[in-house]
Amino acid sequence: MDKQLERGGVGFSEREKKMVRMKVRNRAEEEEEQPEDRLSNLPDSLIHYIFSFMDTKFVAQTCVLSTRFKHLWTSVPNLNFQSCYFPRVYLFTKFVSRVLSRRDSSSNVSTLNFVRGGIVERRHMKRIINFAIHHNVQQLNITVSVDRDPSSLSLIFNSKSLVNLKLIFCHFQNLPNSLNLTALTTLHLEKVSFSISNDKSNKCFDPFSNCLNLKNLTLINCFIRGLDVFTIGSPQLAKLTLSFCCGWEDINRKFVVTAPKLSCFHLDGFPPLELSADNVPSLETVQVSVSRSSNEDKEDMVALINVLKELRNAKFVTLDLDAIKILSMVPSLLEHQPSPFTNLKSLKVRSTTSTIPDHVMSYLLNCSPSAAVVVGFQ
Repeated sequence: MDKQLERGGVGFSEREKKMVRMKVRNRAEEEEEQPEDRLSNLPDSLIHYIFSFMDTKFVAQTCVLSTRFKHLWTSVPNLNFQSCYFPRVYLFTKFVSRVLSRRDSSSNVSTLNFVRGGIVERRHMKRIINFAIHHNVQQLNITVSVDRDPSSLSLIFNSKSLVNLKLIFCHFQNLPNSLNLTALTTLHLEKVSFSISNDKSNKCFDPFSNCLNLKNLTLINCFIRGLDVFTIGSPQLAKLTLSFCCGWEDINRKFVVTAPKLSCFHLDGFPPLELSADNVPSLETVQVSVSRSSNEDKEDMVALINVLKELRNAKFVTLDLDAIKILSMVPSLLEHQPSPFTNLKSLKVRSTTSTIPDHVMSYLLNCSPSAAVVVGFQ
């Protein structure tokens, strides 16, 4: 220490040297007592990753933590907006507008999640969608209640950057006849309407034909009207989930699945449809969950048999108890039916009972006697 004090060529008295040593020692002790700010020392990429699990409201509040965090929130690549964290909806709307206007224009946005209760104004909805399109958002999740046929929604379906799209509506919304989402790989639609005007003679509908990279498709409670044939055709589609509880106006509708790479199919609920799945040679996993009605009849059984026939290439099949009960309704009908599955390796039945009628088991396993059978909820 003494050599450091004299290094500049200026002499110090012993008293001055002692005072300097005490100041240095006190400062070192203060630094040891002050806790290390490890969070501020993390790289931006890691902090942004942590922020991706937080609502943007709380991310913005981190600006008071330190100078390092003052503007860090303006460059997060994931924006999560949920109105449930605000006491008033208008405060939520105001907050979203401010965040979007104060964004760091040089930073990319990869994911935008927007969940809002109540009716969303068209002007505000349009701003959200325009922001997503202009910033080349890759993953967009929207859960809202909006006016019917908002013009802003149509902008989504021409995006060239969207890879993952999830739309959940509180009320049915009409979609365009064709979705031009060339980069899209995952699509989740809930409570949307597909329809064709009554004056069209050809009532065939294939809304996903331009989604050439679509691999995962989920349709839940979609409203389909005015159509004779609804086609799901995609050359890359590997996983398909159809869940129906409402929205079917008639029983004379054909549902065509054309997906040469489809390997997983989940049918939840049992709509009155005619399923045609001739072009699914890669199908391996099938799960059928039937929403059983109180007025089941022979027609339900015939419809289920026909659906299982179309899924004949499946190797791993899971059925729920209601499906077994429907197949058990008319034993004599199954006796004249060939087994639907020709390549079956595993059959799982979700049931509270371990007893499955013999004629049902014979029908399901006749062409695959060596298939493993599991009964229960595991």
